Amino acid sequence: MLSSVRSNTLRRAVGRFNMKATFTNITYSGGQAYDGQGGFCGSAGANKVQAEEIFQAYVDQAVAHAEDLRAVSAIMNEIKPLLNAAKTGTDDAIDAQRKLKKLLAHRQFNECLERLEYKSEPVWGLSIDERKMVSEARATVNEGF
Repeated sequence: MLSSVRSNTLRRAVGRFNMKATFTNITYSGGQAYDGQGGFCGSAGANKVQAEEIFQAYVDQAVAHAEDLRAVSAIMNEIKPLLNAAKTGTDDAIDAQRKLKKLLAHRQFNECLERLEYKSEPVWGLSIDERKMVSEARATVNEGF
C-alpha cells in the first residue's frame, strides 16, 4: 500500500511538472513591440518585413544597368590614351591633362559611375572585367588630374 501511495504521489507530481512546462514556452525577443520590432515570438507578425519595399528601395541601386556600363566604358576608352599622354611630360601632356580633367568632370560620366557603385563597391551583375573597369574609373576620378 505504501508503494502505491508513493507511485500515485509521483504521478501527480510529474503531471504537474509537465503541465507547468507547457505554459513556459513563450519567449520575449527584445525591443519595443509598438515600434514593430521585438515582442513575443509568434506575436502575429511583429517582425514582418515588407519585401516589396526593400526590393524597390535597394535592389535597383545595387544592380548594374547596361546603359551606365556602356557610357563609362566609352569614356574610359577615351581616358586611357589621355592618361598615357599626360604622363609623358611633353607639350602634348598639358593638352592631354586639360582634356582629361574635362572628361573626368563630365556630369553624365560621374552619374553613371555612381550608379555602378553601391557602398563604394561595384554593383551586382558585373563581370570581373567590368568590376575592374569600374574600380579603375573610380580610382582615376579620385586621383583627379
